[in-house]
Amino acid sequence: MTMALQVVRFYAMEKFTNEHLKWHRTQLEMTREELARELKTTYTTVYRWEKGERAIPPYVELALHAVDHQLSPEKYLRRVVQVVIELARKQKIKITDEQATEIQTDAYVMSMRGKF
Repeated sequence: MTMALQVVRFYAMEKFTNEHLKWHRTQLEMTREELARELKTTYTTVYRWEKGERAIPPYVELALHAVDHQLSPEKYLRRVVQVVIELARKQKIKITDEQATEIQTDAYVMSMRGKF
């Protein structure tokens, strides 16, 4: 799946499920422990996400895509913002400057909170 399609799916709000998480982790050939370390969380939390026992925070999907594309989280977030805005405008989807700013702000806040 291309980065553009991943971004469109993410912002279209398709729910990222425990099955998606497990599939991505296995595609990246990572153990739960390795993924936990990458996401700055615990093995138990990753286990609970995969078993559907705990809700998966939105930053997890973005973090997995950053790992997949071998980018730092900051670079990936900047690219996500650019791609979302470019795609919206190319597809003539009405995206206001306010919405574009909101996307950029959300990405910035996630990165500053250390969640990504």
